[in-house]
Amino acid sequence: MHVLPRHAVITFRNGRWAKLRVRGLVRNASLASRLASAGIEASQIRLDTGAVRVSLTPEQDEAYWIDRLSKTVEAHLGESPAPRGLAASRRPPDPAPRTRAPAYSRTPRPSPPVTAAAGPASEATHSAAIDRLLADLGGDRPVDVERGLTAADAQARLARDGPNEIRDITGRSTAKILLGQFTSVPVALLGASGGLALATRAFADAGAIGAVLAANATLGFVTERRAEETVSSLRKLGPR
Repeated sequence: MHVLPRHAVITFRNGRWAKLRVRGLVRNASLASRLASAGIEASQIRLDTGAVRVSLTPEQDEAYWIDRLSKTVEAHLGESPAPRGLAASRRPPDPAPRTRAPAYSRTPRPSPPVTAAAGPASEATHSAAIDRLLADLGGDRPVDVERGLTAADAQARLARDGPNEIRDITGRSTAKILLGQFTSVPVALLGASGGLALATRAFADAGAIGAVLAANATLGFVTERRAEETVSSLRKLGPR
């Protein structure tokens, strides 16, 4: 009894569609054309990742697609020309036994191992169909493109993710921002070093440390002030 080898494995699925990794599909335009002629949409065949995306129905479940893709790949392999090393190995043996080194093909084409990926292959979101994006975002409850989210879904997402807004970080006074530049451990260590330098009359070292502290405080103050101004301007653009 001949058992058909599995040439496809599922790497991702939800209730409506599944993604399968097909053996030997990476950069194989001939196999992609064969899959398209077998009924797979050409737009759902990815030569860069070797993946195929198919729709799931009660009649066409995961087992159906694994068997169908495996049969298509098996038929394609049967029509492909055999490598020279394989063709030589099929010649009838010599009449007299000889001792010869095993022959290997110089141009092997091993298929990459089919392994389950950790997650769906990354694809360009801007090129994906809208129904596919809605299926990904909706999970087990796909989003309706006409009606959008239901009130229950909106409340559940609001409770899970919080409101879609920028938190207000403004309101600190100038003095508070400036004092905040001297509260870190590295700055405290530099300040202690500067005080020790003054105590030992190493005025040049104390001056250098003071310059570093002043430059650090100035840079941090300007950066935080600009960040607050940027956040404040972004909040003004949001809905009121």
